Amino acid sequence: MKRALILILVVTFTTLLTTGAHAGWKLYDDFDSYVDIAELKDSDKWFISVQDEAIADFSIDNGRLKIEHKAGNPNESAWVELIKKVKKIKGIRATIRVKSWDGNISLRIGADVGVLSENSDDLVWLQMQLRRLPGSFYRETVRGEISILDALSDYATLYSWFYTELGAGKNPVVDLPYTIETKWSKKKVFLGVGDPEDVGNVKFKFIENIDEIDEPFRGIGTRSNDNYGSCVVYIDNVYVFIK
Repeated sequence: MKRALILILVVTFTTLLTTGAHAGWKLYDDFDSYVDIAELKDSDKWFISVQDEAIADFSIDNGRLKIEHKAGNPNESAWVELIKKVKKIKGIRATIRVKSWDGNISLRIGADVGVLSENSDDLVWLQMQLRRLPGSFYRETVRGEISILDALSDYATLYSWFYTELGAGKNPVVDLPYTIETKWSKKKVFLGVGDPEDVGNVKFKFIENIDEIDEPFRGIGTRSNDNYGSCVVYIDNVYVFIK
């Protein structure tokens, strides 16, 4: 790794997220007002591209957003992008329930934190995900990660700054609702799980300078990491931290 000591980690595993961790959060969408996905796409809160719809089917099901990621799309992502007051969003929290999944697949919150001050082409990318890893090392994990992406090469991953797995082996993922969240600034990041309560959280600080960007990405979506990756997932109660 290019920068072995690039950040100082302050790691804490707790049995629940403190009340203070939730202060200042605002409901962004609970999906109850939409009759169908067309109404969601017509709103001022969300964007789903044609490319996203080629990889996954999006629908509204009983007041929840449903994403069905299709197999046969290796290394492809499908997103619902948050588009309202994007620059002011400094945190995202959502309740995600996996109905079924197969292959190497992840469901995630993703956000651009900014760019490195020393090189504005190096994008700081943050994601918090539920991940299925198949094969002889099969496991279901809650994983937080920060990576550096190359803005000049279609945002290819240059290297991983940090990743952590929370509550490994404590709970199954399928059919169990997970409330996952992340909050960030140019100085630090919080990754956590509010429910199930025993999964925990992680906090850490950057020691390199980070600059904000004009049009940051914030989204919730899925990614297949092999040809078999597929899932059916429900998303509800999306909150944002505005600053």
